[in-house]
Parts: sequence; C-alpha cells; structure tokens
Amino acid sequence: MVKYLGFLMIIISCSLAGFVYAESLRKRVLELKELERALNHLQNEIFYTHTPLPEAILSISKKGKYGFKDLFKDVATDLKENKVKDVYESFQNNLEKHKKSLNINEEDRNIILDLAKGIGESDIESHMSIFSITLKNLQDQIEIALEKSKKDMKVYRYLGISIGLMTVIFLI
Repeated sequence: MVKYLGFLMIIISCSLAGFVYAESLRKRVLELKELERALNHLQNEIFYTHTPLPEAILSISKKGKYGFKDLFKDVATDLKENKVKDVYESFQNNLEKHKKSLNINEEDRNIILDLAKGIGESDIESHMSIFSITLKNLQDQIEIALEKSKKDMKVYRYLGISIGLMTVIFLI
C-alpha cells in the first residue's frame, strides 16, 4: 500500500513540475504584454503630458500588474532619491533585484536595458525613435513567446506526466 502511495506521489510530483513549467511560459507572454502596455503609457506620459521621468515611471507602476509593478516602483524611487547616476543603472540594478519575480529571458531584459540607455540621455525627438524601436522589438518578443507557449505548453505538461509514469514503471 505504501509502495503504491509512493508511486502516486512520483506521478503527481512529475506532472506538477511539467504543469508549473508550462505555466511559466504562459506568464511570460502575459508579462510581456503588460510591459508593452506600460511602455505605451510611459511614452504618453513623457510626450503628451511632459511628466518628468521619475513621476511617469511611478505612475505606470501604480497601474501595473505582475512583477513589473515593483520593478517600476523601485526604479522611480531610485531616480527620485538620486540613488543612481542614470536611468540605465537603476533599471540594471532593479532587473537583477526582481529577476526571480519576472518571467523574462535575457533578450527581454536587453530590450528594457536598451530603452533605459536611451531614455535618460536624449531629447524628446530621440525618445520617439527609441520608444518605437523598443515597442517593435517587444512585439517581436511577444510573438515569439506566444508561438513558443502554444507549441511547448502541451509538450511540457505531457512530458511531466510521461516522466512520472516512466519512473514508476522502472521502479516496478
């Protein structure tokens, strides 16, 4: 009886691992869409209402979801309190700090850092092109993440179940 309970626990734990990994793929798509929405809002705050950058970033943090809410809040705090020398450094430090709570990969991180490099050091006209390039790159990443999640979610779910069943079969 205990033996069968152990087998059941193995199957459940492996299946759960597959489902958790598949869910992280879905969360990445949601977070990238949220980031796109936040950057559109930031762009509007800067260009149309001429809000200073720390206040604009704080504004999008209040309306944000997921891990980016905390990221933007910390960046705004760093900029308001002059804890860092530029926007890039603040984003770099806070992306590292919030690494575990965000479901982004290195390419997504680089898109954010490229925006941060340009946003703090250029004029409004240059900001327009920086934002358009960033949003285009982000849309490309969203499409890639969406395709990957559609393709791989079922695979990881079934893989988790299969590994659990194979392990039990080998133990029998």
